[in-house]
Amino acid sequence: MFVEDHYVRLNQLGVDPHHFRLILPVRLFERLCLEALREGQTTDSTWAPPLWIPYVLMSSGMTLLSLQLALQLAGFGLAESERR
Repeated sequence: MFVEDHYVRLNQLGVDPHHFRLILPVRLFERLCLEALREGQTTDSTWAPPLWIPYVLMSSGMTLLSLQLALQLAGFGLAESERR
């Protein structure tokens, strides 16, 4: 319900909500990964691994998800006869 409300609001403003899904991985990488690398951020555990490692994994997963969405929107999915 919450997500649909945002889509309706974005459509009323004349903004395609799918553009946000395509921009999100880039912004996620810029904000989290690069900031964690520059500042040397680590977790609060005693092991203290660097935070850029999980942030890179999150942004790469979002990139793959956005790529899949873009291909599906462009019509590069499987034909009906090729689906199981």
